[in-house]
Amino acid sequence: MVRYVFAIGFASLVGFGLSPALQTPCGPTPTDEQLARRKTAINTARRINTAEAQAFPATQKYMPLPLLKTVTVPDGFDVQVSTDGETYVFSIKDTTDQCQVAVFSDQKGVIYTGTPLR
Repeated sequence: MVRYVFAIGFASLVGFGLSPALQTPCGPTPTDEQLARRKTAINTARRINTAEAQAFPATQKYMPLPLLKTVTVPDGFDVQVSTDGETYVFSIKDTTDQCQVAVFSDQKGVIYTGTPLR
C-alpha cells in the first residue's frame, strides 16, 4: 500500500507543471475584445517607456507613474511602476481578462507579454 501511495505521489509531482506542452490553455481562443484590450495594454506600455525615456535626459532619473503626466491608466488595468531613479520596471495587468494576461517592461524598452502558470 505504501508503494502505491509513493508511486502516485511521485507521478503527480513529476507531471506537475514541468512541461509547457502539457499545460492546458486558460480558455478558448481570445475574443476580439480581449485582443483589443491586450493591444491597449501594449500601447500603454509604449507610452510609459516613451515618457520615461523623455524624462530621463532632463532629470537624470526615471520617474514613478504619478509623475509621468502623459500616461493615463485605462479602466480595468492595474499598472505598477517601480523605480530607484537609475532603473525602472513596470507591469500592466488586465483585471477583466480570465487568462490574466500581463505586459511588462523596464528601462531597456523591450515589452514582454505573459500569463501566469497554471
